[in-house]
Amino acid sequence: MTENKQTITPGELRQVLIALPKSSEIECPYFTDRPSSSAGFMADHEIDAGVQDIAINMGFRRCGDLWYRASCPNCDMCISYRVNVDKFALSNNQKKILRRNRDVSCTVVVPDCTSEKEDIYIRYQHSQHYLRPPFSKSANSKEFSPSEALETMNCQMYTNPGTTREVQMRIGETLVGFGTMDIAVTTTSLVYFVFDP
Repeated sequence: MTENKQTITPGELRQVLIALPKSSEIECPYFTDRPSSSAGFMADHEIDAGVQDIAINMGFRRCGDLWYRASCPNCDMCISYRVNVDKFALSNNQKKILRRNRDVSCTVVVPDCTSEKEDIYIRYQHSQHYLRPPFSKSANSKEFSPSEALETMNCQMYTNPGTTREVQMRIGETLVGFGTMDIAVTTTSLVYFVFDP
């Protein structure tokens, strides 16, 4: 007995992703005078790298099981930075930064949550979101909770498809930054990056 599987073409998948409903509008975290909404889908199972490629190229990002993209009325300021690797050339300033950071080593590994990363993540989140002025009046309304931050870290960085890898940056043996990235067929998408403040 053969299994009758239906496949969806890339064009059909794009149409499905375009037609996803928008979320309710909330206050934009970047522009307090603008409403914000998004479109997305949950994927609690492994997503094919080809599907990831299409979603990433359509501007979707991933946080844990949630794939989403901004879909705001009258605003398209939230865009993913795109780098065509084949055409990329370092600027003089980037070359200077590389020379200054010769002591930083970079490795790519299978994602693994450790207490060393948890410590950096908590300090990073506190410095980025609680020691800086908030984007909007409501963004900084509650006290910082390290345990909530670690729950977010686990969901955000360690609930991943099998194609996700982690970049670790070290000076000697000391971890100074790390991030997770999804590796699809022709694209790579950084999920989240943290550095030691």
